Amino acid sequence: MFISSTDSQDVAALIRKKAAGRRVILTVPEKATLDIPQLIDELNKLEVQFIGGIFPKIIYQNGIY
Repeated sequence: MFISSTDSQDVAALIRKKAAGRRVILTVPEKATLDIPQLIDELNKLEVQFIGGIFPKIIYQNGIY
């Protein structure tokens, strides 16, 4: 699922709604304007189980983007 919002509360609420009790893997681009520590706090408040990372590059087939 792609979420374009930069509001941590909105993002956490959308993730909680879509996750429906499942664990979530988050991938965030390096230059995202999202407040990551705030997002983590919001997800913890909503008891969403998650793991994730910030990725500076994407590897696809023979290319690095």
